[in-house]
Amino acid sequence: MKIVIDTNVLISGVFFGGFPRKVLNEVIRGNITACATAEIVNEYEEIIQEMIDRKQGNINRDISGAKHLCPASYAFSDYPCRFPHHQLRP
Repeated sequence: MKIVIDTNVLISGVFFGGFPRKVLNEVIRGNITACATAEIVNEYEEIIQEMIDRKQGNINRDISGAKHLCPASYAFSDYPCRFPHHQLRP
């Protein structure tokens, strides 16, 4: 059997599991042949890169947001960084 794997199925199968992962496993086992055009492969790459960029942005935003709580001079010293209670957010 030949199929074209939709980008959502690829992402879901890789990161979340369920039926999409079963489909990908069948492709890996050779029971199903996955077909794709250059455009589809480009879409896979673009979406994955967007996910990486978004995740990296969240990490950078989290780090930037924490700088006011723990200045770099404390973060890399031998002393633990202390957080005043009024700066902690639930």
